[in-house]
Amino acid sequence: DNTDPEFVSFQADLYWFKKAGVDPLSYIDRYPGRFCSYHIKDANQKLEQTTIGTGIIDFQKILSKNKLAGIEYVFVEDEQELNPLENASVGFKYLKNITF
Repeated sequence: DNTDPEFVSFQADLYWFKKAGVDPLSYIDRYPGRFCSYHIKDANQKLEQTTIGTGIIDFQKILSKNKLAGIEYVFVEDEQELNPLENASVGFKYLKNITF
C-alpha cells in the first residue's frame, strides 16, 4: 500500500501463500500489475512441499490471472531430493498441459 507501483513490484511465492493460509487471488485483485513473477512449488494436504502438479495448489486458476497480476516470469522449484529429473519432467508436463 505504501510503495509506488511505478518503482516497486513483487515476486509472489505461491507455496508460501498457501502455507500461510492466504489466497493469492485476493492479492492479485487488490494489487493488479504489481507482480513481476511467481515462484512456484506445490503443497500436499499437510502443506509440505511436493512436485508441482501433484499437490493441492490450483495453479491453473492462479496462472489464468497472469495478465492482471503483471506476470513476466514464472520460476519453478522442486526441493524433492529423490528422482529430481523425474520430478522436473512431471512438473513440466503439468504446466505444459494446463491452460493459462
